[in-house]
Amino acid sequence: MEGDVLVYPAPEFPRQNDQATPDGRESGADSQHKGVGGDFWGMRAYAPGDPLTRLNWKAWARHGSMMLNEFHEDGAPPLILSLESVPGPTLEERLSQLTGLILQAHGSGKQVGLRLPSVTIEPGSGPSHRERQLRALALFPG
Repeated sequence: MEGDVLVYPAPEFPRQNDQATPDGRESGADSQHKGVGGDFWGMRAYAPGDPLTRLNWKAWARHGSMMLNEFHEDGAPPLILSLESVPGPTLEERLSQLTGLILQAHGSGKQVGLRLPSVTIEPGSGPSHRERQLRALALFPG
């Protein structure tokens, strides 16, 4: 319907100090280098906490905006998320965690899939794939 507004769950991101990264590895020094050794994937806007070693200095000099180089991870298996893969006493908290993990995985160029009782979205990447997954979370249960 025209004029309808779709509201995505508020993203909840794992804390860097004490939680695992979306691919299941513990966060820490090694997680800062995630995706550095793979093929160039593209650029995205800098966000606080991103490693400065991946800053694209030429883009900053040309356009005045801080952009980060993104890389595919070498041979990394895709991330498959489901309601069972996140803790939380309420459905809303679990959907928020899934939203945060999807945004985080797509931001790092990782292939991510989503399995919900009503829909399965195979692993993929890119803006349209991310929007499809966020839409599925926004409409769940629906």
